[in-house]
Amino acid sequence: MSGELPVAPSRRDWLGIGCSGLCIIHCAAPLLLAFFGSSLAGLALFGEGWLHYLLLLLVPAIALWSLLPSRRAHGRIVPMVLAGVGLPLLVSAVVPGHELEVPLSIAGGLFMLVAHALNRHWLLSAPAATRTAQEV
Repeated sequence: MSGELPVAPSRRDWLGIGCSGLCIIHCAAPLLLAFFGSSLAGLALFGEGWLHYLLLLLVPAIALWSLLPSRRAHGRIVPMVLAGVGLPLLVSAVVPGHELEVPLSIAGGLFMLVAHALNRHWLLSAPAATRTAQEV
């Protein structure tokens, strides 16, 4: 039995990109609803407060699960630095009564999304000796 996890690191980045994208959509949804009105009523779910807290649990967990093992494979620290900037922005956005919730959340989500995208790119570009065929 090998010591590899059941989900390859590059696929973990797709989860991170998806959750980070949901953070961005969640925070932009109220603005989009206000701008476009009822034509985007399906976005109302993304305005729910519980979704913000759920994503705030998932995004850091997926980042650790994806970025740490990949760091050993491609040797670059940039995704970790971007996540180190994005996560505090996401956490600070949930402070009650904070008037910068939307811009902080969108910025944090973008940092996380770019961290996962770069991580995936560099992981797939890493020499074959440092990654397995399952990672692609």
